[in-house]
Amino acid sequence: VDQAGAYYLSVTNRDNGCTATDSVMVTNAQFAPVLPVFRDTFLTCRDTAILLRPVGLDTTGIDLRWTQIDGIGDTIALALGVELQVQEAGQVFLTATDRSTACVSVATFSVGLERTEPMVDAGLRQEFSCKDDSLILNGSTDIMDYAINWTGPSGAEIRGGDSLSPTVFSPGLYTLTVVDLTNGCSGADTVR
Repeated sequence: VDQAGAYYLSVTNRDNGCTATDSVMVTNAQFAPVLPVFRDTFLTCRDTAILLRPVGLDTTGIDLRWTQIDGIGDTIALALGVELQVQEAGQVFLTATDRSTACVSVATFSVGLERTEPMVDAGLRQEFSCKDDSLILNGSTDIMDYAINWTGPSGAEIRGGDSLSPTVFSPGLYTLTVVDLTNGCSGADTVR
């Protein structure tokens, strides 16, 4: 029943055809608050905290209570009001209570971790010979969406330092740093 009004129930006996009817009057249909749908979200190297807020929810006359439970069942965050800042992975529950009807709704979703560092390989060791005035380094990574930076000895020229295969003009220790643009995590490797 989702509206106030009179509701009738009729029962007919199949053997003798007699019918009995009764009614009930619903004077105040009470509804639980309608919470928005939350999608699962992730903490990353870039997003180390997430501010949760029920967008589009009219909070007039509604009390909101946030609870976050970690993987072993301990409460790790608790807040009253329209926002919760989450800094750890876990299950999140938003409980909304209508103050006038005491009806309750609960929304549940997960906060996970996506802090996987990219695999980075600066390549094999190379040596300058007497006839070499430059070498091409051969780096690699296991991700597709990345930013690259090569660094080397002080004052060393590096052409194409934002690619996996830069050209270098002097011996020394070179470091390849790769940043995963999806989660902000980085990894590094060196080559001589």
